[in-house]
Amino acid sequence: MSSLQDMPKYSVLVIGKAQAGKTTLIEHIKNYANPGYSIDRSLLGHGDLSKTESIRTISIESNLPIYEVYRKDTGEVIDINLLNKCEDEEDFRDLLLSREKDVGLRTVQHDPSSPSRMMEFGFLDTPGLASTDNEDTRHAANIIREMISTRSFNLIVIIASYKNPLTHE
Repeated sequence: MSSLQDMPKYSVLVIGKAQAGKTTLIEHIKNYANPGYSIDRSLLGHGDLSKTESIRTISIESNLPIYEVYRKDTGEVIDINLLNKCEDEEDFRDLLLSREKDVGLRTVQHDPSSPSRMMEFGFLDTPGLASTDNEDTRHAANIIREMISTRSFNLIVIIASYKNPLTHE
């Protein structure tokens, strides 16, 4: 088994408008990575103001649990490879949504004989842009400074919300 220093590390920049759901996404990822974690609702904003006032680095270490989809009535595992056989978006939606109340999601027990998949994610949670506090210039400058000091990201996530679109068009 590898040591914690040897585990893969991934940096993720999360940016978007105020109230788009950046921190909410990260909180849900923390819950996914650790099913025992309770989402900290005090971190989540509301209204037009960004709840996140400065860039925060959130570290998540996990061996990423594996989930399976199962039928609630029989406990039988559903083969999610059926999703790959959908002809179009309508078939995909029908397969997922028609079974919503009939299926559940559960974690699969980790096989102790298989190697650990432990990894670390460093999420940079940024203040929302275009909030009503008129701090966009300061927030943008801080985000750029942090991007330069981090040097590289494995993933950049731009959050957009139908409630708060990227443009007013």
